[in-house]
Amino acid sequence: MAVRDTGGPPLATRSTRSVVFKTGIKAIDVLLPLETGGKTGLFGGAGVGRTVLLLIDNIFRFIQAGAEVSGLMGQMPSRLGYQPTMGTGLAGLEARIANIETGAITSIQAVYVLADEFTDPAAVHTFSHLSS
Repeated sequence: MAVRDTGGPPLATRSTRSVVFKTGIKAIDVLLPLETGGKTGLFGGAGVGRTVLLLIDNIFRFIQAGAEVSGLMGQMPSRLGYQPTMGTGLAGLEARIANIETGAITSIQAVYVLADEFTDPAAVHTFSHLSS
């Protein structure tokens, strides 16, 4: 099986060092230390207060936009209504969030969980990309 290029930095250039990302917000730095170049998800339903500091608010909006574009293109949705390319589209975005020797992109993502259903494909696919 061929490996699909997701557009992120090549694996050979990624750093294996784990460095703590300091936000300067003591509550986050002490209670929820983040990894430089890592991805953290804040899961929860609407109105539960999951927005403290965000670089992606809300990753579910990316998935919803993909579903809308997919529908306009006439693609057949999955059983739960998501676009057939949700997994690869999300992987392409997430692959760009990485730690390499010359710099890093660190992401804290708010993840809206539709109807508080943590087995929803959008939540499951998002969770699979997070490092904490």
